[in-house]
Amino acid sequence: MKKKIISCLLAITMMAAWTPPVFASEEGPAVAVWVSKVNASDSGMEKGLEQQTPLQFRMDDGVNISNLITVEENNTYQTMDGFGASITEASAHLYQTELSNQQQISMMTALFDKETGIGLSMLRQPIGATDHCVAPYTFASSEQADSLPGFDFSHELKEIFPTVEDALAVEPGRVKVMASCWSPPGWMKQNGSELGMYNNVKGTLKTSKYQAYANYITKFIQNYESRGIDIYAITPNNEPDHASYDWPALPMSHTQAQTLVADYLRPTLTQNGIDAKILCWDHSYTTTNYREGSYPLEFYEDADARNAVDGSAWHWYEGDEEVMSVVHKEYPSKDIWFTEGSGGEWGFPKWKTAFLNQSSCVINIARNWSKSIIFWNLALDENGGPDYYYDVNQGHNSTNRGLVTIDTQTGNWEYNVDYYTLGHVSKFVDPGAVRIDSTSLDGNIETVAFKNPDGGKVLVLANLQDAAQTVKIRWGDRSMTYTMLPESLVTMTWSGTQTGTDTEPIWFNNLENNTNYSAGTGASVSPAASTANLGGSNGIKLTTTANGDPGTASQCATITPQESASVDGSPYQYLTFSVKDMVNPGSCTVKVTFVDMNGNESSAWSHEKTVYENWTRVWVPVGGALGFDRTHIAQIRLGFYWKGDYYIDDIAFCNGYSDGIPPLSNNLVSNASFEDDGSAVAQPKGWHFEGANPESTYLEKNSNSASGRFHVVHYSPQTHDAYTWQTIYDLPNGTYTLRAMVQSGGGQTQNKILATDFGATEMSVDIPVSTPWVQVEIDNIQVTNGKCTVGFYTEGNSGDWSCVDNIEFFPASSG
Repeated sequence: MKKKIISCLLAITMMAAWTPPVFASEEGPAVAVWVSKVNASDSGMEKGLEQQTPLQFRMDDGVNISNLITVEENNTYQTMDGFGASITEASAHLYQTELSNQQQISMMTALFDKETGIGLSMLRQPIGATDHCVAPYTFASSEQADSLPGFDFSHELKEIFPTVEDALAVEPGRVKVMASCWSPPGWMKQNGSELGMYNNVKGTLKTSKYQAYANYITKFIQNYESRGIDIYAITPNNEPDHASYDWPALPMSHTQAQTLVADYLRPTLTQNGIDAKILCWDHSYTTTNYREGSYPLEFYEDADARNAVDGSAWHWYEGDEEVMSVVHKEYPSKDIWFTEGSGGEWGFPKWKTAFLNQSSCVINIARNWSKSIIFWNLALDENGGPDYYYDVNQGHNSTNRGLVTIDTQTGNWEYNVDYYTLGHVSKFVDPGAVRIDSTSLDGNIETVAFKNPDGGKVLVLANLQDAAQTVKIRWGDRSMTYTMLPESLVTMTWSGTQTGTDTEPIWFNNLENNTNYSAGTGASVSPAASTANLGGSNGIKLTTTANGDPGTASQCATITPQESASVDGSPYQYLTFSVKDMVNPGSCTVKVTFVDMNGNESSAWSHEKTVYENWTRVWVPVGGALGFDRTHIAQIRLGFYWKGDYYIDDIAFCNGYSDGIPPLSNNLVSNASFEDDGSAVAQPKGWHFEGANPESTYLEKNSNSASGRFHVVHYSPQTHDAYTWQTIYDLPNGTYTLRAMVQSGGGQTQNKILATDFGATEMSVDIPVSTPWVQVEIDNIQVTNGKCTVGFYTEGNSGDWSCVDNIEFFPASSG
């Protein structure tokens, strides 16, 4: 077929070109709105990315409602790479053989053009055959030297590569291309086959062929790049914990992957001048042998392997998106990409079931740190094919769906539900956008928000309930209301800069000076000393007597507000509290039940896990079940699956993962326990790491922090000079106290907590030698110039270590 250059833009009747909204008044920007909804007969879309009448932000009236969605653009998370799908051989073959030139142009425009289509911005290209191919193929079919002198790229050039070129020509420079391999040639594997399992032999990589496989991936990249298409990232193997009997697969343990990546693949790419990112895993949130994200966590334990990769890749076929956040919190310097999710009649059939499920998935994938959302096949036929391996090995069609379907009987193509759910983000969120804070009510009205490189905001909302719901959207000191259709997906966009700041955390109950707690019939609760060191020295101990789901009351501690009958939790995203688990060496999650003034309940399990015999901080989204009143939260109930003793303290509402508590003892230190890392633990918000050897200062995340997950460490195997500090400004002149929790192995020439630049001579206290955390204090600090610098200074010898956490600075009268 003659080569086509897609350079024109075809007007798509389902979607008019977008015109950016203009300001309708001085009060706030106009808001453009698009909505999608499945029709009543569940046979298609009633509204498909249909633009609505613009809305208007106005000055906020201060009135909260239960469905309050707060957008905070100054709290930022991951940077987005893009949204897309895969041009498999199946997609390319249909595109090249079944569509006319005009149909090809219209399909590519609808998929990749940002104005009249959905502006896809990423492709994940298979390296060799997948389950969706016309027939088996590799690029090195016969056994040969590891250098692969017979590498043959010709099959890719017939249909796949030209289709990729057509896609990239729609919006030049917008689309990133990554690549993933399902299997190397069979002669590189233990079972001699591209299949993951053949003749009951698992198809793992021969130890003698690690270099050959690294060369195989490298040559694929070189062939793309020599023809003008850069490969942004690769995954060494698709779904390594699935030894498929039916299609190409390369089962690979995390230890085998460590060897491949650290000793062969990364060095080979580097030697050939290739800077493509390497992503490990590329499989589901949980799998048979690697539960709850354990593969990348175990992979990262090897420093060489960890340093050789840029992050991990994920699929949606099993488990929950929150696993990605768990991995991010353990290794925040390693990024997250979502790289495969297929629609299909096998799981969530179109239309409504798939629409609601995918709407929630798209939102929560982005909310859990993923830089990309990539669906599976770009296009399949009316039978879910071509699908050679399904036909031959399973005797039936795949029942998968592409973003679009190419009908082999008519030569036309049509939209699938997947096109609309992905389009609600891909059309509006540009590469380089950052995710920003937005309230999300799990299972009810779920949201995610972004700020584009040009400063424009994007808010995506899914009403998952079969009832119209009114939401109030607050953005700084502006707000607006909007009534969402039942079971609908909405995207809003606006320009301008936020004025007004984030809502400060508030206590629900710090458990210091009251008895506002009780236990269910299967538990007991009593006051207990607390060393969480966030909200004071008191807490409670919950003792449960039975294993299993604690329910919403019987095996729970019930806590009521410390100052009023109820607390307005609607402006907040999270409830946060401290837990010390005396039961589970392997850790556990916490069940939280919110109860409003009318007795309505909303329950959720925490994403964070406890740490055995240590305090840790836990965050749970504030209850948002349909009918639950978030403006009047009267009780918090906390329960655990395994029976025994649990200590609980410092229950508060907050926005974002940070210390998440109101200032303790009128503490004036920002980020006092180093929890808020701004997604980069080397630069915790509010703090400076300096000195002659600033590299000897770092955050350590483990169960031994005085509270939360992080504390700061001064350590080096060489002599070192390290200084951790922040300056507190706008202080009323007067008397202040400085406190900190400290540890030290001793041996330093100097090792101290200090206060300086407050209008008088520096004051300090030496850090004692102590393995347990102890508190040190400097009192009678007389501030006369309206500021004070507080810090932690060490002049250490080789191997000396010292740790600090929970730094407090407060007026002497409030301590």
